[in-house]
Amino acid sequence: DDPDNPYDQDDMTKPERLVAVAKAALADFFRILQPGGKVRIVVPGLVECCTALLRGDTDWFRRVDAPCDTAAIGFNRMFYSHFHRHMYDFATLEMLLEQAGFSQVIHSSHLQSVDPRLNVETDSESRWLLSLYVDAIK
Repeated sequence: DDPDNPYDQDDMTKPERLVAVAKAALADFFRILQPGGKVRIVVPGLVECCTALLRGDTDWFRRVDAPCDTAAIGFNRMFYSHFHRHMYDFATLEMLLEQAGFSQVIHSSHLQSVDPRLNVETDSESRWLLSLYVDAIK
């Protein structure tokens, strides 16, 4: 938080850090990063969940969470059995990051950050199946 001592990296893997204050939170990340600094955002992916729902893919929801009778039950469980209350798509995060001032926004993937120091996620299959990975550079 010290503008005289900016960080060169940061990690934001908890979606609650984006909820309700997304623009302010991303503006703070931009403010504390030095030029060329990077941030990695890992949040529940809306496209990933909706694709599985529309395919009726109960196996995907089982792999992410637990067995379910229908994809709709699995989809709803993402919101009501966990802390996830919001999901994001790349276009929304890209827009918010660009509005915050980031010059480059990259749709990345599990353990494939533009900065290896930001590859802090677990190897949990459920995590990489469900997540949207975004890197941004100041």
